[in-house]
Amino acid sequence: MGPRDFPDNLQDFALIPHFDDKIEELAKMAENEDWNYHNTPSDTPNPILHNYIKYTYKRLAEECKIEVTDDDKWACWNTGLVTPKQEPIFILFEENKFDDRKETS
Repeated sequence: MGPRDFPDNLQDFALIPHFDDKIEELAKMAENEDWNYHNTPSDTPNPILHNYIKYTYKRLAEECKIEVTDDDKWACWNTGLVTPKQEPIFILFEENKFDDRKETS
């Protein structure tokens, strides 16, 4: 994948085991916010943050604002979220090392 060739969906870009757990970690790291719907039931914890990350990825992919190392082993992007001390939060991805989870074409 080149620096300008990103799929539209986060799930097509990255294998994220235990995604709900990662979203929970992100919610704890970020500035305090209510990430739950109050009038709509949801099967996932922090559904607003879950959707925010997916749609932020999509927007940044379209704008080519995801940074990838020259060897395609690492990628990162700014989530737009901040810590309670107003420090920006980035997401870092490492190359997929699961042989059974690689794309087939």
